Amino acid sequence: MMGCCEFAGQLGEILQHVTVQHIQHPEITVYKFSTTLRFNKTYDSEIYNQMAFRILGDIFFLRWNTQNEFLYLTLLFVGEKEVASEFVYEASLHSLDGVGRMSARQQCRSYLELIDDQVLIKKRELCMAFPLSFVEQCVKESQVRFIIELFNDST
Repeated sequence: MMGCCEFAGQLGEILQHVTVQHIQHPEITVYKFSTTLRFNKTYDSEIYNQMAFRILGDIFFLRWNTQNEFLYLTLLFVGEKEVASEFVYEASLHSLDGVGRMSARQQCRSYLELIDDQVLIKKRELCMAFPLSFVEQCVKESQVRFIIELFNDST
């Protein structure tokens, strides 16, 4: 899915909308999984990309865009800020030659914080930044594979 969904409502309505309209993958039943992202070689994309996932009963949006020679990536919890702060995620990618590996770890934010926020992922947003020079070494057929691991501090 690309761009911004303009649906608005209470948290319960948002969760129902995301579940029905945006989740395109089966529920993920482990905290460590891989996903493939469409990689746009445009270096200053004005549109971000996002995918919705249900992970062990919770809903998350994975957002990414390219800007200023970086691929910015963020995992957002669809729910209250307090619950979002209990999650930390790590994303890794590997070069196609098997030699290079890059990973980053970040605390989740609530998707609700971004409803009236900017369209592009900015440096002030809690996100990961991967240099495009490395990301391009990981691209196969316009796709890049990330391994994502989610940690829940409340357990």
